[in-house]
Amino acid sequence: MKPTGITKMKEQFAPVRCDVRERGVLFMCPLLLHSSATGTNPAQRRVIHVGYGTGKLPGGLEWGIG
Repeated sequence: MKPTGITKMKEQFAPVRCDVRERGVLFMCPLLLHSSATGTNPAQRRVIHVGYGTGKLPGGLEWGIG
């Protein structure tokens, strides 16, 4: 999404704060417009994005397994 689209979304919808405790997990739809503030100890922040899906991907793409 381009910055102008993000600005329009921010004007149309109120943000929703989702607090997650230390070592917690937040599950969300990956198409969600999201951001996060700087943590109290940014060096300790870890983010893992996991994509789940079924079926074949278009254009010769393949699901990665790791």
